[in-house]
Amino acid sequence: MPNVDAVTVVDLRSNPIHTVDYVPVPPEPESLEISPDGKLVAVVLMNGSSVATDHPMRTEKGILAILVRKGRTFVKTQELPVGRIPEGVAFSPDGKYIIVQCHAERRLWLFKVQGEKVRDTGERISVPGFPSSLRAAEKPLKP
Repeated sequence: MPNVDAVTVVDLRSNPIHTVDYVPVPPEPESLEISPDGKLVAVVLMNGSSVATDHPMRTEKGILAILVRKGRTFVKTQELPVGRIPEGVAFSPDGKYIIVQCHAERRLWLFKVQGEKVRDTGERISVPGFPSSLRAAEKPLKP
């Protein structure tokens, strides 16, 4: 059984600022992104997909975990498989899509957000290099 990690929930409005919860997630969180409306958190996890092929914890898939806001904390509601070595995640500016980078596959995976549920669209975008960092702009950049 792989290790378990956690996402730390911090209350930034409190004085003093402090941790209010830990949400268990599969191993090796690499990146997370908060939805534009603050209701969801998308976390990509290596899940053993980045370790050597002979390592006993090796897997061939990473994971996209979805956390949903419940009061002052979040609850993990979904785990969706993604390609090996997911390194980045971003919501589209309107919050309707999530994009996940899969480094080893050189592809971006597209997920559709439907309320508190997320589904894999099956759409993949091949890129010429190894995608290792991802962010989404609120507005298109001007040339």
